[in-house]
Amino acid sequence: MRLVTWLYIIVFFTVSIVNILAESSENLKVDLSNRNMDNKEFFKNYQRQIDVQNIKELNLSGNALNSFVDCATTLHSLEVLDLSRNSLDKFYFLCKDETYILRFLNVSHNQLEYIDERTLNNKTVKLETLDVSWNLLSGLNDTMFQHMEVLEKLYLSHNPIGDNMDEFVFENLTTLKHLELKNISVSFFYTKMFENLLKLVFLDLSLNPIEVIPVLPMTLEILDLSQTNIYRFDSFKLPRLQVLRLNNMQNLSSVNLNDFEKCTKLNSLSLRSSKKLKQLTTLAPMDHLLPELRYLDIQDCALEKLGKELQSMIEEVKIFKFQNNPWYCDCKMEWILMVNTSHNLRNQIVCHSPALVQRKLIGEIPVDELQCLSDTYNYAPILWICIVTVGLCLIIVSIILIFRSSITNWVIRRKTSRDSVSYTNVVESSNDLVKILNDSDLQERFEECIKP
Repeated sequence: MRLVTWLYIIVFFTVSIVNILAESSENLKVDLSNRNMDNKEFFKNYQRQIDVQNIKELNLSGNALNSFVDCATTLHSLEVLDLSRNSLDKFYFLCKDETYILRFLNVSHNQLEYIDERTLNNKTVKLETLDVSWNLLSGLNDTMFQHMEVLEKLYLSHNPIGDNMDEFVFENLTTLKHLELKNISVSFFYTKMFENLLKLVFLDLSLNPIEVIPVLPMTLEILDLSQTNIYRFDSFKLPRLQVLRLNNMQNLSSVNLNDFEKCTKLNSLSLRSSKKLKQLTTLAPMDHLLPELRYLDIQDCALEKLGKELQSMIEEVKIFKFQNNPWYCDCKMEWILMVNTSHNLRNQIVCHSPALVQRKLIGEIPVDELQCLSDTYNYAPILWICIVTVGLCLIIVSIILIFRSSITNWVIRRKTSRDSVSYTNVVESSNDLVKILNDSDLQERFEECIKP
C-alpha cells in the first residue's frame, strides 16, 4: 500500500515539474507575427509589454518593419529571430559590445539590396542558420560571410545576384552543410568557389542558366541541377551522392547512365519533364552500375524506347515513374512483355507510334506486330542512292564502249589538227609539188618577176 502511495506521489510531482517547465519554455517564445506592426509600434509599445531580454525565440514575421537595429532592443538571450516577410531594406547588429548567442536568423522575403560589414559581423559569429532568400541582393563579396565561423545552413535563393559573385565568397564557411543558390541568375561558377566546403551535404543550383557543372565537394549527398542548361555529365564523380535531381532540363537530349557509375551510393534519380530527353541508355548491361538506385523518375520526357540493357536496373528500382512519354513500340521494346516487375510496365506503357499500335497498351499487342520496320526505312534511302549511283556508272561505261571507235577517230583528228603547221611562203612546181621557199629564195623569185 505504501509503495502504491509513493508511486502516486512521484507521478504527481513529475507531471507538475513537466508542466512548469513547459509553461516556462512557452514564456521564452514570443510570437508577434502577422500583426501589421511598424517599427514604432514594436520598439515603443510591444517590447515594453514583454520581457525581451529573457526571450529566446522571437517571431516578427509578416509585419511592416522597414529596418531592425539592435540599438533599440535587448537581445541578450535571443537564439531565434524571424524577421521574414517584412519590408526590411537593412538590419544591423552594431550597437552592443557583447557577442550575441543568436543561432537562427531569417530575413527572407524582404527588400535587402546588400549585406555589409555592419550586418553580419563579429557579434553574430554563433549563427548556425541564415536565410536571406527572396530579397534584392545584387552581388556577394568575399567579406560578406567572413565572420560565420559555425554556419551550417545558408539560403540565398531567389536573389538577382547574377555573375556578381566573388570567387572566394564561401572560403570561410568550412562548417557549412546546406547551401541553396536556386534562381540567382548566375551563368557560371568559379572553379574553386566550393573548394573549402568540405562538409557540404546539400547543394541546390537549380533554375540557373549554367552550362557547365562546377567542381563540387566530394561530400555531397543531395544535388539539384534542375532547369539548368547543362547537357552533359562527363567525369561526374560524387561517391557519396544519394539524390540527384535533373528535372525540367532544357538542353538535355540524351543521358548515358554510365556517366554516373562513380556515384555508387545514388539512390534517387529524377529526370522529370525534360522535354528534349529522347535517350536513356547504358553502354552495355552492367550489374554493378548504380547498385543502390531505388527511385527513377522519367515522366513527361520525349523518350521513345527503353533498351533491354536497362532491364536489370529497372527490375531493382522500387519506384519507377515513366508515364507520358511518346513510346515507339517495336521489336526493341518486346522485352517488356517478358519482364516480371512490380511496375506493371506491360499494362501501363501506352504506345504513341507506329500508327498500327497507336494508343494501345504494349501488353495488348501481339508479338508479331512489334516489328522493327523503322530500321528498313532508315536504310532504304541509302540503298536507293547506291543503286542509282551504280546504274549511272553502268550507263556511262556502256556509252563509252559503244562509241569507242568514233570517239577514238575524233580524238586523233583533234590531235592532228593541233599538230599541223600552216605555211604561207610556198610555190607550185611544174610537177605539181609544193616547194617551200625560204626568205632569200623568195626575194630572188620576186626580182625575176619584176624584170622586163
